[in-house]
Amino acid sequence: MSEPRVNNTDGLWKKFRNFDEQEVYNEVCEGAKKTQANNFVVLFGPQHAKVAVDLGADDFKDLFNLSKADYPVRWINFWNTTKQGDAINIIGDKDADQKKRELKERSTVEEECGGIHIEKADLESGLSGKSEQLSQPGGSSASWNSEHSDPEVMENFKVIQNSLNYTTTDYGADFVCFGANWLHVRPTEGDGRDPRLVPPRHWAWFALCADDDQITNTVISIHETPNYETPPPGADEATWQARELVNMRTNTIAVLEQLSSRGIAKYSERFFLLKGVREEPAKPDRLRRTTTTVLPEKVTETAATNLFYYLFEDYSAVMPVLDNSRRMVKDLTRRVLHSPKKGDSLDIGVVPALHKLGQDLRQLHHLFTSYKNLFESILKRPSPDEAAETRIVKLEGQARDRFQRLSDRNQLLMLNTIKEYIDEKTELSSTYFNLTAQKDSQATARLTRSATLLAKLSVFFLPISFITSYFSVQIAELNNYTAKTYWYTFAVVATVSFLSLFFFSKLLMFVSDRLDEIADVVSRRVGKIFGRDKDHQKKE
Repeated sequence: MSEPRVNNTDGLWKKFRNFDEQEVYNEVCEGAKKTQANNFVVLFGPQHAKVAVDLGADDFKDLFNLSKADYPVRWINFWNTTKQGDAINIIGDKDADQKKRELKERSTVEEECGGIHIEKADLESGLSGKSEQLSQPGGSSASWNSEHSDPEVMENFKVIQNSLNYTTTDYGADFVCFGANWLHVRPTEGDGRDPRLVPPRHWAWFALCADDDQITNTVISIHETPNYETPPPGADEATWQARELVNMRTNTIAVLEQLSSRGIAKYSERFFLLKGVREEPAKPDRLRRTTTTVLPEKVTETAATNLFYYLFEDYSAVMPVLDNSRRMVKDLTRRVLHSPKKGDSLDIGVVPALHKLGQDLRQLHHLFTSYKNLFESILKRPSPDEAAETRIVKLEGQARDRFQRLSDRNQLLMLNTIKEYIDEKTELSSTYFNLTAQKDSQATARLTRSATLLAKLSVFFLPISFITSYFSVQIAELNNYTAKTYWYTFAVVATVSFLSLFFFSKLLMFVSDRLDEIADVVSRRVGKIFGRDKDHQKKE
């Protein structure tokens, strides 16, 4: 029987370094951009911050027993879940009783899936990424293997993987966690424009947790193992993946950098990337009780919930989506409204381009609608019974207001704009087919005019052909005509035919219609006469 493990918080504390030092700041932030990075933990307060990277499973067992007054808030981040199954299970066991079981199940599913990349395997908790479980004694893992070898289960995971707008939420007494697909910028070449509208995505879930003293002071972020896109032909795969990895982690690294005083100074002029987490509490002489005031007794909760919020506030891939949407709609508008020169064929590539644009815009609209629902779930206040009996974790005033603004921006900036582009795309489709129908009508009219002209020419030459045939008849009594007689007759007939066809065509049409009516009346009367005769014969 093995001896119980002894906590080693002193040894763990020695692994934390001063994050406000320039050398440590540079090393940690650059290391976070590398594939080999596994995790980091930041302990911080308004005045100080310490960071440790690539901790082991035993370190996480000691982490929750490590308490320092100057570092009340902790942020635990996992980059690559494949190699850290034990550590993640420890975190899950700490934050909720069923998390450990769920994470073990997730690891087993991924082993069963083999090469299938599962982005959202845990439907209930939102945990994601390939969490490789180390071999364990006992029969539980084997039994779970046999249970989840069912192809139907694997097929369900594939369906969820292909769903861009899938999100998960989970609540407990001392934690809340949310998982979703988050967009990142696709690496580009040449002119720097992304030819595709929908950016690549990566799955991550973020959790806000309370400690044993019921103080909300812990933020956990878990990112799936990177699932890189196939680089374009001619591009170096390693370079492409390194660039995409940095793009995946852009927002998380920006938050990490601003937990250091060095990063706060670096981002002080970059308003769209500014993350105000390490804030001083309000001074007593200027204390005003507003919803966003950082009260001295709420510094820890405010910092933790603000950190939790800034993990969601990621504009890095949003602006390129809007720019690409506007550019594609503008390009298709030019192609649809462009009038081809005489003899040019229609741009048949417009139809598939319109279809693809509509498909991508609808997909993005579904995604940002899922974000809206996610923010509403975060902002939803627990009922009085839940707040009093079970719910410990809650957003502080600053974070709540910021989530509300983020939800409003999502509606105004993304959903409304994308809806406008969808409507414009629909109008472009209608305009294109209307223009196509108009061109078809014009072509039909030209064919009709050509056919009419040919018919008139045929009618014009019929009398002339008749006259020519008449003068060519070999009859003795008709051989006294001279050439002058023929040409005079030819001129008169040609003139009369021309005038009749080109000047009196409408009159001729009227006469023709009138003759048709007379013929119709005559035919009906004749029919009645013959009908009466037949009836009379039958009676006889």
